[in-house]
Amino acid sequence: MREVSDLQLVLEEVNDVVRAQGGREDRISPHLAALLHKARTTLLRLDKVIHYRLVKTQVAGCGKVKVAPLVWMREKSNVKQLQEELRDIRLNITMSLVTGTA
Repeated sequence: MREVSDLQLVLEEVNDVVRAQGGREDRISPHLAALLHKARTTLLRLDKVIHYRLVKTQVAGCGKVKVAPLVWMREKSNVKQLQEELRDIRLNITMSLVTGTA
């Protein structure tokens, strides 16, 4: 999922900023801390949808995952909403880093 990998890249940048500030997370702005918390909870929600609703069986031996089409139809809008939330969070974190409010 592209939004997750894009967010991961931004989080690595946040990690670099924290290290540049002496590795102290208490120096992160409250705004950025709130965004990071929101990113964490959104990723956990997405993980639950994927692992507890979508992925029910795994095809033995080949590492492929089987998702029932009907289940996907029910969860598709939820997954899209979570993707949009992750995109917004990523953009807000990026803006926070660019403007120096990290």
